[in-house]
Amino acid sequence: MKAVLAAVALILTACSLRGPRSASEDPAPSLHSSPTDLSIEFVTDPTASWAQRLNESAATAEAILQSEEFASRCRASKMSRTNGKPVEQVCREFSHAGPIKIEVGFYHDPDTRAIAYEQNDVVYVNTAKSEAGSPGNIAHELAHVLGYTHFTNWAFLGRNSVPYVVGELVDSQAMPLPTDGR
Repeated sequence: MKAVLAAVALILTACSLRGPRSASEDPAPSLHSSPTDLSIEFVTDPTASWAQRLNESAATAEAILQSEEFASRCRASKMSRTNGKPVEQVCREFSHAGPIKIEVGFYHDPDTRAIAYEQNDVVYVNTAKSEAGSPGNIAHELAHVLGYTHFTNWAFLGRNSVPYVVGELVDSQAMPLPTDGR
C-alpha cells in the first residue's frame, strides 16, 4: 500500500505545473516531465567574466544533462547517497528536473580546498579556484538543489556520492573542443 501511495504522489507531483524553483522552495524536488532548464541568479554582483563563465557553464551543463551520452554513462555509474532511489531514477531526475534556479554568490579564498559551498540556499563560488564555476561544478551544485548530499567535502572520500559522480560526468563531457576548425 505504501508503494501505491508513493507512486500516486509521484505521478501527481510530476503532473503539476510549477514555475522555476530554487532549493529553498522544495528541498527534495520530484521528477518533472520537462527537461532540465538551468538558470543562474546572482545574489552578489559578479564581474563580467564570472557572470559569463557561470552562465556559459550552466548552458553547457544543461545540454550535457539532457544528452543521451550523459544518460547512458550516468546509468552505468555506481553511486552512493541516492536517497534510496535506483541509479536510473537519479539519472532521469537530472535530465528532467524542469526549471531550476541556482542562486550564486562569490568569495575569494586561495587557502581553502573548497571551490564552492552552499549556505542558506545560496551557492558561494570561490573565485580563487580555477575549477570553480565549471559545468561539472554547476551540476554538482544542482545535485544539492535536487536534495542529494555527500558524506564529506573530501572528494576522494565521497567520490561515489551523487553530487561528485554527476559533476565528474558533466565535466568529462564538457572537455574543451579543438579551436582549429576540426
